[in-house]
Amino acid sequence: MTNGGNGTFSLKNSIIYNVTTPGGTYPANVSVYAAGSSPFASYGGGDNYLASGSTNRDSGTTSGLDSTLAADLKLRTTYAPGDSSPGGVPGTWDYVAVALPGPVLRDTGTPDRGYHYDPIDSLSTAPAIHTGDSVTLPAGYVLAAVSGRALNAAGGSLTMTGTPISRIYVVQASSVVESSVNNPNTSALLKVAVGTTDQPFQARFCTFALQAGTQFFASEPETAPFRLDDCEIYGGGFAEHEGVQTGHSRSLTLRNNLFCRVTCDFDNGGSTGYPGLVSIPITANNNTFEACTLTLKPASPNLWTWRNNLFDLTTITQNGNSILDGYNGYSGYTTPTRISPTSTSDVVQSAAAPFMASTFGSFYLNQTSAFINAGSGSADANGYFFYTTSSSQILEGQSPLDIGYHYIAVSSGVPIVSNGGSGYLNDPTGSYYLNAQSIAAGTGATQGFKVFLTRPVNGQSNP
Repeated sequence: MTNGGNGTFSLKNSIIYNVTTPGGTYPANVSVYAAGSSPFASYGGGDNYLASGSTNRDSGTTSGLDSTLAADLKLRTTYAPGDSSPGGVPGTWDYVAVALPGPVLRDTGTPDRGYHYDPIDSLSTAPAIHTGDSVTLPAGYVLAAVSGRALNAAGGSLTMTGTPISRIYVVQASSVVESSVNNPNTSALLKVAVGTTDQPFQARFCTFALQAGTQFFASEPETAPFRLDDCEIYGGGFAEHEGVQTGHSRSLTLRNNLFCRVTCDFDNGGSTGYPGLVSIPITANNNTFEACTLTLKPASPNLWTWRNNLFDLTTITQNGNSILDGYNGYSGYTTPTRISPTSTSDVVQSAAAPFMASTFGSFYLNQTSAFINAGSGSADANGYFFYTTSSSQILEGQSPLDIGYHYIAVSSGVPIVSNGGSGYLNDPTGSYYLNAQSIAAGTGATQGFKVFLTRPVNGQSNP
């Protein structure tokens, strides 16, 4: 306190440093450093990571700690990017032949003292993944770009498969640390470029967070399929501007993804910079576009298929070529812009979608929503048996498919899978169809049938 003032405040698991006159009495779980001394290490734009070997690690207390804060700290870290162990050395992924650094330790034990960062397992300068190279990002990994781009697949193999409870995150470092890390500029967070072989790219259960002016995906005339399943993209832009080289088979598939405040530009009529390209099919099913701007310019009629998508507070601009559509939902505008030709199977409402928060996010649907049971076909036939749009975690099961983005259903916070071990885990491409084995408690021959109540009456919970 200064100017003769008196007062009392409480500190817990804290660090006070660069103090001219420390004074006072401090709890055992508070560290005090006089002027000129600091317990911190700077790396990658973060200036308050704990130094390697710091005595401030595992020296806090859980006594009296708010339960919400305690749970949040277990997801955070005091280790710098790439520093995977006590006494380790921070690292940046700048050469594809070098193993990915990290992952850094999360503070899952006795709390560390001081500020906790959102974890960055590795900083990336986007080394090119060339033909013959193979890179796999493990579930739960956080890769942060230091110069605008985090990943550059140039003909090599890139695998990104998270889980519902351990998603892969690709972000820009400047959105995590307190100092600017180079310039996020306008290059793409992910680039899949021309290679000598057709290596498909697929990401599942990944989250991509972009700053304004940055593209998620920089298109060149790629020669392989590009697919996103169960992913979430926040901010920035998503662009598909090119076609495909003659003689190659390429497509863009967007299945069950969330686009939030993204500028989406789909225009693959070809590029003057790459002559001889042909247009590619784009298939988009069960995506939610929240507060987005969407530009659709197919090069020919009925080349693209867009169904069961939810467009909330989203404006759509389309050229004169028709799209195979239907069973889409539009909300948030009295007269929304819609995909052409419009369909009688579409669900249109002027009010914004009634989203709710639950286990895995903030875009669950109220069960009275008009988008429930309004999609094409049944949920299981479309690969969504173990999914839900309900904050009450009501399984889609074999009910009519809901429109929009789905989450994996949980029971007691744990994703639901069948006793036989099938379900979403064995459905990387969305082709799963319910069968007797997947719902039997062991085998169908010995255990008989199991019944799932997928739409309980009067709001009752599934037992």
